[in-house]
Amino acid sequence: MTEAISAIQAQAIHTPAQAVAWATRCRRWLREPLLWFFLAGGLCYALYAAFGEPRTPIVVGAQQRKALAEDYRLLHGRAPDTDQLDRLVQGQVNDEMLFHEALRRELLVNDGKTRERMVEKMRYMLSESAPATPSESDLLDFYARHRDAYTSEYRLDFAHVFFERPPAAATEVLARLEAGEQVRGDDFWLGHEVHDYSQSMLRGMLGETFVAALHAADDGRWHGPLSSSRGTHYVRVREITPPALIPYAAIREQVQQDWLADQRERSVVARLDEVRERYDVQILD
Repeated sequence: MTEAISAIQAQAIHTPAQAVAWATRCRRWLREPLLWFFLAGGLCYALYAAFGEPRTPIVVGAQQRKALAEDYRLLHGRAPDTDQLDRLVQGQVNDEMLFHEALRRELLVNDGKTRERMVEKMRYMLSESAPATPSESDLLDFYARHRDAYTSEYRLDFAHVFFERPPAAATEVLARLEAGEQVRGDDFWLGHEVHDYSQSMLRGMLGETFVAALHAADDGRWHGPLSSSRGTHYVRVREITPPALIPYAAIREQVQQDWLADQRERSVVARLDEVRERYDVQILD
C-alpha cells in the first residue's frame, strides 16, 4: 500500500516546476464560484438529510388530561375509562396538529372568517382599558353631542286597498273610494290599516318610491293607484309624524351603550397609534 502511494506521488510531481503548476491549478479551482456553490449546496442537503425539518412539539400534560377528564365527567355524568381518556387525549393532539398546520399554511391570512375573528379579538383586547362606568354628566354630554343619532324618523299612519295586479278599472276604484264606498282588494300581510310605522321600515317593505308617494299624499284624501314592490295600492294617509328628538330619559340605556362603544373604539384607536410605527401603511389609488 505504501509503495502504491509513493508511486502515485512520484508520477504526480516529478519536478519543482510541476509542483508550482499543480499549486497554481489548485488556487484557480478554489477561486471558482461554481465550486463553492456546489459545495454549499451539498452541505445544505447533507444537513437537511441528517436532521430533517424541525419538529413542532405538541405536549399534553397532566393538567390537560385532568381537564379533559373533568369536561367528560360534566358532560356524561361519570369519569372516562382508560380507553375513553386515551381517545380524548388523541383528539386533543389531533386538534393541536391541525392548528399548527393551519398556521404553517397561513390560513389565518387567506381565510376571511379567521381574519375577522382575529381582528375582533384584538379589538376586544385593545379596548379593555376603556372606562367601564360613565357618570351621568358623561352620558348627558354624549347625548347632546349626538342629537342626530337620537332623533326619531318620520312615522306614517295610513289605510290602503291593495291589489297584487293593477285593477282593470283603476280610475273607477279611486272614484268609488272617494265616494265613501267599501272596496275590497287582495289580502295584504300587514292588513289594510297600517298604524304608526317608521319610514325606514316601510321603505324596506314597500320601496322608496312608494314612501315618497305617501309623503306627497298627505291631505287625508284617497290617492292611487300607487305602485310598491308588492303590488298596487290606493291609500289614504291619516297622519305623518315628523322627526323629533327622543327624550333622554326614554333612551338613557341606549345612550350608555353607545357611550361605552365609543370609549372602546377610542381606546382601540389610541393603542393602534402606539403600534403604527411598526407598519408601513400604503394607500394606493
